[in-house]
Amino acid sequence: MKTPDDLQGEIVFWDERAVDEQYRAQMEIPPSQYIDQEVWLAEWKKLLPDLHGKRVLDCGSGMGAIAAWCAQQGAEVVGFDIAQGMARLAVEYARRHRCRVEMIASTFEELPLADASIDVAVGQYILHHTDVDRSVDELKRVVKPGGMALFVENMALNPLIRRYVTSSLFEEGVLREGSPEECPILPEKVEHMRRVCRSVQLHWPSFVFFEILFDRLPLVPRRWGQALDDLLYPLLKGHPKLLKNSYFAVVEMRF
Repeated sequence: MKTPDDLQGEIVFWDERAVDEQYRAQMEIPPSQYIDQEVWLAEWKKLLPDLHGKRVLDCGSGMGAIAAWCAQQGAEVVGFDIAQGMARLAVEYARRHRCRVEMIASTFEELPLADASIDVAVGQYILHHTDVDRSVDELKRVVKPGGMALFVENMALNPLIRRYVTSSLFEEGVLREGSPEECPILPEKVEHMRRVCRSVQLHWPSFVFFEILFDRLPLVPRRWGQALDDLLYPLLKGHPKLLKNSYFAVVEMRF
């Protein structure tokens, strides 16, 4: 379970990103371009239902591109982020791109939302920043029966990745990147999803493993790993037991 100190570290990290000029420069990217330029979000978009008239919860909104895109599809969007700076940024992003979203500063584990008040919950690289079990329990509470949640996530289903993220090296920050407390989703967290949800499916429109591995090795170009992943994907496609070794997946939960 995340402690108050853990949360404070996350808040500071993302509040600093919210005022970083390099990060803010991305606010000029239109929502549709932001979605379509990444294969994982392009797949995420295909799996979504028609959002017109739906109440959508954007989890861990960050800059707010996903929230704004959902609003442009005719959804009533409420988003949240742990950092006030990011929540303000998401409102500004929506305004720049001629739509409206409601934003709140909140943790994922204790959402200030009524039971069964959400049709669709969405997010990109957010669940793995949280206490996954508690966050999924909150999704179960706030999403209507028959509703769904759809996330692009960092995964640790690969035995090598799992061994690393459960090791003392990971705890000590060796070869880590990103915010202080994030951890790819472990197999036992997926099992909790399956117990809580009516159904859970994982989708892999691409394969990413050696790219991440090579990025953490000295003197080995990341692009070599990416080329190897791209070479392997057509061979692995259609074999979920092999594709689950990917560092990323689209996680579909139905309630």
